Amino acid sequence: MKRGVSAALVFGLLLVLVGCGGGGEAAAGNGGTSVEIKASEFAYDPSMMTVNKGESVTVKLSNIGSVAHDFVIDELNVNISQVPVSSTESATFTASSAGTFTYYCSVPGHLEAGMKGTITVQ
Repeated sequence: MKRGVSAALVFGLLLVLVGCGGGGEAAAGNGGTSVEIKASEFAYDPSMMTVNKGESVTVKLSNIGSVAHDFVIDELNVNISQVPVSSTESATFTASSAGTFTYYCSVPGHLEAGMKGTITVQ
């Protein structure tokens, strides 16, 4: 009986850990919320994220592509300048307005190629 209980406990713990992973939700930390976004040709991963209105948000943009990329959210006044290949830059902002906003790469041709995502502030 103990072996069955132990296996069930381990299985349950694995389900909890898997349930806590990714999905575009920003990870909460002591200083607000932090989310890592990977940029490549011509996409962001994740392409969607959700944060709470009024919280401090840090976006860490890691360029895993083969050309420079940047990160812009016009409505929230966020702009991470062009990040060189194999580099990471970050920006911190306050999610002051509720709504769904587009983030995109402003390097010429990248937005047109589909390099964009959405942030929902709830």
